[in-house]
Amino acid sequence: MGTGKKIKESILNGGPVLKNIVERQLYLIFFLFALVILYISLHNAVGRTLVEGRRLEQEIKSLRAEYITCTADLMFLSKREEVSSRLKLLESKVHAPKAPPKRIYMEEYRNE
Repeated sequence: MGTGKKIKESILNGGPVLKNIVERQLYLIFFLFALVILYISLHNAVGRTLVEGRRLEQEIKSLRAEYITCTADLMFLSKREEVSSRLKLLESKVHAPKAPPKRIYMEEYRNE
């Protein structure tokens, strides 16, 4: 009689019905779990990509500023007066030309 009482209690408590519902919905539960894991991983990947993009933008701004600074310095140093003043400071024997450059023509290429 103990077994009959246990069966009666399990039926009245809804044990077989709940067990049947869980078994039928087990694939849905696994599918939803997989979707949640996929959502979390995609969210983290997008976050990492955004952080990397911001870091690269800052690096591009920094490199552009460095490029502009170096270009301005090079243009200043390549001015004729600056070159001549540096040559004087170094006591170099190289001097700026006094006459403008001349063209040299070769006879065979002159008519072309």
